Parts: sequence; C-alpha cells; structure tokens
Amino acid sequence: MKKSMSLLISCLLLMSIGGCLSLFPSLEPYKAPTEPTKSERAQRSITWQTKTRIPNEFELDYYCYSNSGIQGYVYTHAIFIFSGEAGEKFRRLLAKKWSSLPPEEEGLQNLIAGLYGCRQVKNGFYFYSNRHKEMYGENSYKDHYADPEKVNLWQNYTLAVFDSETNTLHFYEEDY
Repeated sequence: MKKSMSLLISCLLLMSIGGCLSLFPSLEPYKAPTEPTKSERAQRSITWQTKTRIPNEFELDYYCYSNSGIQGYVYTHAIFIFSGEAGEKFRRLLAKKWSSLPPEEEGLQNLIAGLYGCRQVKNGFYFYSNRHKEMYGENSYKDHYADPEKVNLWQNYTLAVFDSETNTLHFYEEDY
C-alpha cells in the first residue's frame, strides 16, 4: 500500500512540474471532426447506392437532400458535371457496369423522362435499383395499391442517369 501511494505521489509531482505533455506526447487538444461538404456527401451517397466509385474530377452543379423524419419522406437529387478526360474515363467505366439508355421497360423510360434534367438524355447509361422490391419481394404491393406495376417504380428507388453527350450524371434517391 505504501509503495503504490508513493508511486502515485511521484507521478503527480512529475506531472505538476510541467512534464505532463512530454511524458504523454499523444495528448493533444481535441479536434472535432469536420462535416463533409455537399460534394463529398453526394459523392459518398451515389458511390454507396450504385456500388460505382465516382471520380473526384467533377463539379457539383446541384445538390438537394431532404429528410422529413424517421418514418417520412427522404429525397436526394444531385447533378455532377465531369471534365473532358474524367468524363470519358467515367463513361468507359459505366459502359461495363451500368445499362445503356434507353431502358427496355416502358415504366422506367417514363420515370427517367419525368425527372428533372433527364428529359433530353438519349445517349448514355443508367443504374436503377428498386430497394422496396428487393427488400420485400414482388408481391408486397398487391395488398396496398390498386396498380402495383406503377407504384413498383417510384417507391424506395435509386436512379442514376449519365448523359454521354454532356458528361453529366443525374442522381435520384427516394424513400417513402
């Protein structure tokens, strides 16, 4: 007991003399983590949802994120514009991973055509994920909606459309 008490007193004396930080060099003032920028948040979101790494050479032309609560409506819309060489490199990557426009399914064609900024896109690629259908299955709409085929496209989905002519990527994510 006397040994541990004398050791504690010795440590306290050393620290009070001013050697505290020299004894523990890893003790530095706390730096709070910084919030990601809109560009970083948009880039992470689309990379996560599409499983496609977005190159850093882009200009974020538009970004909107809305969350109305835990059981509410969540909406993300972002428009990325890529420079010449980065756009070409990204286009080659998408040609391997995503589907070519226009989609075969008429409902998906209408969904893309109805979204802001995608009306004129004729040449490019798209990524579409119906998360509700993936999570709950094909028949999950039949008990709740009169026409499950129409609802199937717009509830809890991720859609990314790349315009090859302008090197512009439109990203939409909606959750109800």
